[in-house]
Amino acid sequence: MPRMAFAKLALAALVVGGAFAAGAVLGRRAAPDSENAESENPDSKHAATDPVAPQEATPAPPGDPNGAPPPSGSVDQQHPDGPARRDRLGLNDPRWHRPMPGTLKAPTAPQGDPSVVPYLQGVEEAPSQLGVRTFDPDRAHVGLNLVISGHAPAAYLVDMKGEVLHEWSRSFDSVWPGPVGEKDAPKLYWRRAHLYPNGDLLAIFEGLGMIKIDAASELLWEYPGHCHHAIDIGPDGTIYTLSRRRVQKSFGPWVDDEIVDDFVTLLTPEGTLIREISVFDAIARSPYAPVLARNRRRVRDILHTNSIELLDGTHAATRPMLAADRVLISIRHLDMVAVLDLAAAEITWAMTELWHLQHEPTVVADGNLLVFDNRGRMGKTRILELDPVAQRIVWQYAGTPSRPLDSLALGSCQRLANGNTLITESHQGRALEVTPGGAVVWEFVSPHRAGANDQLIACLFEVIRIDWSYPQFEPIASLRDGGSGIDLRAVEALRGGQPK
Repeated sequence: MPRMAFAKLALAALVVGGAFAAGAVLGRRAAPDSENAESENPDSKHAATDPVAPQEATPAPPGDPNGAPPPSGSVDQQHPDGPARRDRLGLNDPRWHRPMPGTLKAPTAPQGDPSVVPYLQGVEEAPSQLGVRTFDPDRAHVGLNLVISGHAPAAYLVDMKGEVLHEWSRSFDSVWPGPVGEKDAPKLYWRRAHLYPNGDLLAIFEGLGMIKIDAASELLWEYPGHCHHAIDIGPDGTIYTLSRRRVQKSFGPWVDDEIVDDFVTLLTPEGTLIREISVFDAIARSPYAPVLARNRRRVRDILHTNSIELLDGTHAATRPMLAADRVLISIRHLDMVAVLDLAAAEITWAMTELWHLQHEPTVVADGNLLVFDNRGRMGKTRILELDPVAQRIVWQYAGTPSRPLDSLALGSCQRLANGNTLITESHQGRALEVTPGGAVVWEFVSPHRAGANDQLIACLFEVIRIDWSYPQFEPIASLRDGGSGIDLRAVEALRGGQPK
């Protein structure tokens, strides 16, 4: 589903109640950028048979392979379902994890020398000016902003002036209690989130699992399926995400070993597995299979799929590759943007060479593609809009000579209804809205810090603009705790710009 389609569905109302904290700065520790990790601790509990076949139910867990009890006094002993939940996550498998004593709690984890874990704390030095540094209400697409930062398992609803209107937060160990392996400790943050109209939220603990919480951050369900990077929602409520695990694969002389395979994963609105489709197999059975020969270094994480968007067929008449019931995906380590046919479980269209280590391809209103090109501009970053039929770049933004875009990993882009583009420059902890002519009309710098002396800025995984100017926007009552609802149009902090 395109970004603006998401915006039209988002936030019919939101209960803020006691969680209203204007201008709050929460947390200090930053989470890592794990983009270059060879493995995201993929699940080993699934059989290594052809994973393209539909999976009707989650396979039963094998149990703790060591047969060892949890450490004395751990949460696993205190929580009756603790060991079973840990097994379902694969966190007890000694091939991928080295258990740490006790329980490691997010978001302060992990402790100790930050140099031990690559990308543990921020990447860039923190600037002196924080929050909203630029706001032109006449040219910006005024709305609300869903902010996902790497410093904690949390998401924030922020207005155009940078004030925090609402917070969602749920720690990893409150969902899956127990000790955490060293390789999982840096990932106890939310990599991606999706906001529902009633204030419910989906969130991904990167490479570990997905949760759904309500507006009061109460847990609705959890899915321990090693989800990573991306979420999209179909018109029937089906959840489209990515998952990964290690499997044995073979393809000519380039792939003949255990690799990390990614899976297009479909869940019911209640978090039950519907189906998984192997991205590796979808490439291998397609005319685009020779791209797998790029694995000359024979790395395990050959794909590193990092985005998914459901296609609705709106532009199929002029762009047949964008037919309905397909998904648009980004395969970072192959420099490939591709369309996967869900029925055939096969790649039906792909492009490469115009970008390098890209993120977040999305279909914009005229059927063009918008792509966050991380390193394609002589190692620097740019945002590309291209015609997928002509395979021609029609617009790009790379920053200014004094402030070029620079996010060597991560990153996101969203085309707004007024034609502007919202860019998340993740490594810089910065989001900016630019006009088609390249003027910056809104700029936000994350207030969250990292490093031993708070000298680094926390990675900003994504900022999503939420459009409030649609008929369904009505205040509703609070969930479960009896609090009162609030119409966000009446919040004084929003008066920097009014809905048109």
